[in-house]
Amino acid sequence: MTEAALNEYQIAVIGMRCQGCANKVQREIQQLPQVDHAAVNFASGLLSVAVTEEALSQVVDKVKGLGYQAVLSDFASNRQRQQAQQQQTKNEQQQQRINLLGSWILAFPLLINMISMLLFEQPLFSEWWQLFLATPVQWWFGRQFYLGAIKAAKARYTNMDVLITLGTATAYSYSLVVLLGGLEQPVYFEGAALVISFVLLGNWLESRATIKTTSALTRLLELQPETVNKLDANQQVTEQPLISVRVGDLLLVKPGEKVPVDGEVVSGTSELDESIVTGESMPVVKQAGDELITGSINGGQALTMQATRVGDDTTLAKIINWIEQVQSNKAPVQRLVDKVSQYFVPVVCVIAITAGLVWWLGAGDVNQAILALVAVLVIACPCALGLATPVAIMSGTGAAAKAGILIKDIAVLEQSRQVNKVVFDKTGTLTQGRPAVSKVIVNFYKEGEITQQQVMGIAASAQQASEHLLAKATIEYAKKHDLAFKPVEQLDNYPGEGIAAAVEGQQVIVGNSKLLDRFGLTCPEQLVNQVSQESASVAYVAVDDQIIGAYLLTDPIQLSANQAVSQLQQLGCQSELLSGDGKRVVANVAKELAINEWQAEVSPEQKALRVTALRESGNCVAMVGDGVNDAPALAAADIGIAMGSGTDVAKETAAVTLLRPDPILVPATLEIARKTYWKIRQNLFWAFFFNSLAIPVAALGYLNPAVAGAAMAFSSLFVVTNSLFLQQWRPANKVGVSGV
Repeated sequence: MTEAALNEYQIAVIGMRCQGCANKVQREIQQLPQVDHAAVNFASGLLSVAVTEEALSQVVDKVKGLGYQAVLSDFASNRQRQQAQQQQTKNEQQQQRINLLGSWILAFPLLINMISMLLFEQPLFSEWWQLFLATPVQWWFGRQFYLGAIKAAKARYTNMDVLITLGTATAYSYSLVVLLGGLEQPVYFEGAALVISFVLLGNWLESRATIKTTSALTRLLELQPETVNKLDANQQVTEQPLISVRVGDLLLVKPGEKVPVDGEVVSGTSELDESIVTGESMPVVKQAGDELITGSINGGQALTMQATRVGDDTTLAKIINWIEQVQSNKAPVQRLVDKVSQYFVPVVCVIAITAGLVWWLGAGDVNQAILALVAVLVIACPCALGLATPVAIMSGTGAAAKAGILIKDIAVLEQSRQVNKVVFDKTGTLTQGRPAVSKVIVNFYKEGEITQQQVMGIAASAQQASEHLLAKATIEYAKKHDLAFKPVEQLDNYPGEGIAAAVEGQQVIVGNSKLLDRFGLTCPEQLVNQVSQESASVAYVAVDDQIIGAYLLTDPIQLSANQAVSQLQQLGCQSELLSGDGKRVVANVAKELAINEWQAEVSPEQKALRVTALRESGNCVAMVGDGVNDAPALAAADIGIAMGSGTDVAKETAAVTLLRPDPILVPATLEIARKTYWKIRQNLFWAFFFNSLAIPVAALGYLNPAVAGAAMAFSSLFVVTNSLFLQQWRPANKVGVSGV
């Protein structure tokens, strides 16, 4: 199977009951010969699998063969998957409430009876009444544990249901034998019933809490409307299904409606709320020519838009895909947990049986043997261990998404704590990325004097096909001054230097001093002196090997750039600035932001080499950029952070994408990643500590099975609740942050 034949798919696995189920599904899928790798996230219910398109159906069939529902999670089926999961959750919670209420109605008198025995050594109910109350709890309200255990046995794996079933069935069956045989021994009907009741309570609370970890993703899934207002050739509006929209279609977005697909405004002016997608709370004015993001909410005026990206290509679809992938992937620490969990249940069963035999055969105490065996089986359920990592990841990445931070690589969570160096590109990251022409300087050309308008007309004509920010500034200047554009016959890009073009038979170059050197051109001393006095980016213009002038471009520094650099320093990270601009410009920005280390006039390759050199010298490096020229450095860094306003190449290369071009999100990214990793470690510590402490206590006979059931249930709830605190996180400056 070739690497090119592999695709990454997300499959919703509906019906898993514990981490053991998730581990089993992952192992079974991983063993399929066509699968390169697979990962199952129990908390989100998603299977992430790399497989050929032809073999995808085999993966789905395998999941169904294990007893679960499987829904392929592409963007077209997101609504179907969401509805299936919501309905499944609704049905499960309704059944959980019925079982919980029924079990506690019958188990509460048994709890009172147990307390009476402990305090007064006098039962309130006879053993026959205990049997009457415990039997429905054991075999009806607790039937889900038996069904789960049977399913696990058929698939030859162990899970929480196996432990609960073995423990409670042993206590119940032993008590029934004692009662029917008329033996003079204690019975443990109340212990079996209370274990099931406490576990049902824990599962219900855990289910309610876990749903909150997926709230950000759920709200994103709900952003697209099911229908759109499509305009036909006669400008007549008809309501049609969203799935019918194609690139190029004209759509009407009425006030209060959501933008259904990515597009461009054709006519109309309105304010849009993009906070649900970008985290930017202030409305954004959109008019003809501006881009629209799927899921944005239109303000007070209707807009006519043209669809530019639909289906899987929309910004919203990619955001959802990124979030699902990172929540489905597993942190390296989780792989260790999975290996431990794989052998945990069998080892616990051995410990429980050993404890029972020691008490029975060694101490001759059958009653204590039963108590120890049941308590060990119940207390050792590894639910808290299985939930420790995924719920923290889901809460942390969900909180990040609310603030406009998309963490696409799970390794960022662990790498973030080691980052001590943050390398910034300048334009579009620390500056606003909207440079404007501030001054035009002319030079003598042949025998006559050329005008400023002629210099800019030639420069704009040569760059009209370029996507570079400086080229856009040049073109905007030309349009503003009504300059004519001449046709371009050929265009060659020189990243970090400029462009060379053929315009009406003449060779035109527009770029910095490096580009002049490339073409063997020497800048007149008079022009050099004039340019050197300015703290701005300079673009020289030459026609047929003659320099005709230059123009200066300025790009204001981002309002939050100073705060971002300061916060990074508080996090223990030193900032460095790399830019292709001239030394004077870069030095001025570095000085204003108190960045001591900077380099100017660096090429994309030099940026990547600098990042590599920093890493080789022992630094852990985060690179922040937004352009095609930053892609090599983003790939070379330990963590690549791309501005959402940047190019697709930069965003695809980076491990983190910031949905709005705000440098304050850079320290925020490291902060939430570190908090999430710390929360994972907290959860794992308490899960391991709990089991390590509780199992020996139970084996020594100091833990009542009913208490063990309650403790096991609430240990899982503690892990989930502890993770939910991450959802309260917001970036240090609250300006421009809104919730998803």
